[in-house]
Amino acid sequence: MSSTLNLTSSDVARLLQDASASSRLRTVEKVAHAYRATGLSPSEREIANDIFRVMMRDAAARVRHSLAENLKHCPDVPRDVALVLANDVIEVAASFLQSSEVLTEDDLIQSVTSQSPEHQVAVACREHLGAPVADALVERGSEAAVAALMENQTAAVSERALQRALDRFGDRERVHGPMVYRSKLPITVAERLVTLVSNLLCERLLTHHDLPPSIAADLVLQSRERAVMSLSAGAGRTDVASLVTQLHEHGRLTPTIVLRALCTGGL
Repeated sequence: MSSTLNLTSSDVARLLQDASASSRLRTVEKVAHAYRATGLSPSEREIANDIFRVMMRDAAARVRHSLAENLKHCPDVPRDVALVLANDVIEVAASFLQSSEVLTEDDLIQSVTSQSPEHQVAVACREHLGAPVADALVERGSEAAVAALMENQTAAVSERALQRALDRFGDRERVHGPMVYRSKLPITVAERLVTLVSNLLCERLLTHHDLPPSIAADLVLQSRERAVMSLSAGAGRTDVASLVTQLHEHGRLTPTIVLRALCTGGL
C-alpha cells in the first residue's frame, strides 16, 4: 500500500462531480506524481488509471495538458489513455507525441497521416525516430514537418526518404538547409543538394549582379562540377556508380565533368 496516496473508488466519483478545473488540475498532478513514483498498490493503480480516463475527456484543455505532461515519460500508461492524449489538440498532444514510449511506430504513422501539420512536427522532433515513421513524414508530412525531420539528427532517415524530401521540397531552404548539416549524407543526395544550391546561386547572380546569363551559367557549372568531383573522391565503387547513373539520368553527366574525372584518374 502506498505511503504517499490512498486511492478509492470514491475518488473517481468525487472527480466526476467536481466543477472546479483548478481542483481537477491538482488531482491530476497528485495522482500522476504517485503513479510515476510506482508506490501504488495494484488496486490503487487501477483506480489511478480510471481517474486518468476521466481526465483525458476533461473539457478544460489545461487539465488534459497537465495529464499529458505528467504521463509522457511513464512507460506503463494504458494505451487507450496514451492514444487519446496523442490525438488531442496540439496544445495537449505535442509533448506527449515527442516523448511517450507507449506510442508505437504504427501509432505515430497514424498521427502523421490523420492529424494536423503541428502534430506531424511534434512526431518529427522525437529522439531516435525510426525509419518507417520518417518515411511517412517525407511522404505525407507538411513542409514544416519535413524541415523538422531534417533538423532531427537522431532520426533514421534513409536515402530514399532524403531523395523524396528533395522531390517534394527541394526548392525550400528550410528543408534543404538543415539537410546539408546532417551527420551523414549519401553521395547521390549530396550531389542533388550541390545542384540545388548551384541553381539558386545562378539565380542570385543574374538578379543581383550585372552578369550576362552565359557567364553566370558557366561560373555556376564549373563550381558545381568541382564540387561533384570532390564528393566522388574517396567514395566506394558502388556509390560512384550510383552517382554516375543519377548524373546521366538527369542530364548532368556533361563532357566537361567526364574530362575532369579522366584527368584526375577517375576512370
